[in-house]
Amino acid sequence: MEIQSSTLRSKLVRFNSANRKKDPVYSYTSSNFRLDFNMNIPDLIKVHSIVMKSCSIPNTQYNINSNNNSFEFLIGGGPTPTPTSIFVPVGNYTIDELINELTGSGAGIFYGMQIVIEFPSGKLNFTFNTTVQLLNAEQGNSMANVLGLLLNSGPITTYTADSLPNLTGLQNIYIVSQTLSGGTGMIDSTLNQLPVFGHVNMNVPFGQYLHYTTNEEQQDEVFFPSDRTIGEVDLSLYNDRGQIIDLQGLDWSMIAKIYYHVTSQN
Repeated sequence: MEIQSSTLRSKLVRFNSANRKKDPVYSYTSSNFRLDFNMNIPDLIKVHSIVMKSCSIPNTQYNINSNNNSFEFLIGGGPTPTPTSIFVPVGNYTIDELINELTGSGAGIFYGMQIVIEFPSGKLNFTFNTTVQLLNAEQGNSMANVLGLLLNSGPITTYTADSLPNLTGLQNIYIVSQTLSGGTGMIDSTLNQLPVFGHVNMNVPFGQYLHYTTNEEQQDEVFFPSDRTIGEVDLSLYNDRGQIIDLQGLDWSMIAKIYYHVTSQN
């Protein structure tokens, strides 16, 4: 009588955003996409576990991007103030360049906005020619944290920000995949849950590629509850605020090691 036995083997698998799925309805980007692997590849059918080995990701998300390029504030101190917005073109800014963009805008000129860097604190001081209310991120001001506006100002004509301005850009990248995380994930301080497969610190300057390699064989290995097939794989890159980052069209890649079962007859 033949007896079946199962052997655990391993193989490297490369995931590359350049090979992302083409979809006529949904426009996938290099930081939010799906990959299709051939379902007939035997090594990908009975996958027991997977671990990230290395990745190469460009640091090309602008410090002012589509997630934080809107400066929202209110005009007037009464019960029905007027919402006002200044939209800054996405790009990589110094603090002086960002100040000039805000104060030189149509709304900035009309309301006499002046922004200076206070000495020695380094915080931003805002001055207007009329009563305004500066908003924090919770009130819809996406640029609030960049400018150090952690609290709502209330009606003011001059105001010093609560913290230092922050134009440091991308600090951490979370590689998110429902397929590869195997039901594991990460809960952040806001209680949001993401199926995080891997995490890397972005420690290279803007415009350069981060080349990351894990140090330990079993670091962050994901064990699946039961053997699974790696077919269509979803992959996204998130920042610290749970937002999909924008790599400005550049591609990235990741190498993972899979452990899979091979059944043989004895």
